[in-house]
Amino acid sequence: MSENRTAELWLKIDQLHLKFLQAEETPAKLEIRKKLEGLVAEYLSLVPQERKFVSATTGDLIATSAKWKPDFSLVKAANAFRAVEQYAANLINQPWRQEFWSIRQYSGFYKHSVETALSGPEKLFLEMGYSASTAQAQVLCLPQPRVGEHPVNTDLVTSVARDCVLACVECQLLADIHSGVVTQFPITLDEVVEFRRDHIGSVEVCVRELVYRKNQLRYQFPATSPQYGLQNYGYPGQPQPFPPTNGFPPVGFPGPGQLYPPHGFPPTSYPDYHHTQFPPAQQMNGFPPNSVPQYGAPVNGYALHQAGPVSGAQPVHGQPGH
Repeated sequence: MSENRTAELWLKIDQLHLKFLQAEETPAKLEIRKKLEGLVAEYLSLVPQERKFVSATTGDLIATSAKWKPDFSLVKAANAFRAVEQYAANLINQPWRQEFWSIRQYSGFYKHSVETALSGPEKLFLEMGYSASTAQAQVLCLPQPRVGEHPVNTDLVTSVARDCVLACVECQLLADIHSGVVTQFPITLDEVVEFRRDHIGSVEVCVRELVYRKNQLRYQFPATSPQYGLQNYGYPGQPQPFPPTNGFPPVGFPGPGQLYPPHGFPPTSYPDYHHTQFPPAQQMNGFPPNSVPQYGAPVNGYALHQAGPVSGAQPVHGQPGH
């Protein structure tokens, strides 16, 4: 990662975002937005999670929503961030309008545009300077200003607006990653979000890494649940019936005295596996290796608990000595 490049990108994002906020609703503003989102996408692909947003709360909102909202949608989440960004822009451009000084959480705007898509979206408004009203339930309001002044903290509101742009683009990148993987392996949005929080890279890099991991898990746990998710790594699921193994234990269980290779799983793709991994058959306490006969079944011509030929002069329990 080039520190100079990320610093340069952040400066350009800062300048272009302010220009976007101040621009009038014209086709030129759409071009500014398109260029802004391109810079943001590059920036988000170069930095770790802790540097993606002005506030860590923004990134946590995406992760929490993906994990706990059963109907979570990245498209709806991106639209919710856009709605909050627009509200912040209204505050910046028209701070004297008192209808923006309070937010009714039961209103149609809040319910349908924000709350249905994100888990805990009020945190974004709290970071703008709003607080819960002591006079009304489900109302957030800005502090009462001095006479002749407005209560809007432009710096706080601008930071939240910028985070909303970053979050909106991050949702788009997450959706692209999910689309790239789900055509090859089952994967949940929560998996993609968690992976993205721990890895740096473009959409293509993330898709390639996730597909590789899924492919590895498919061969490591071929008989587990149909979804080889990252969350199942090391948890192979319910036991499955094993096919006949010609006297050898099923793949996945070592024979007597055998150890697994360093990675913890026996190789399953070598044609001479049973010849190279297990020693030649030896007599072990009267039983062939890796197999246990049923109780009472003959062993070398003699039933269990029946005296057999014993070399040397050692007496056998139950027979007179020679």
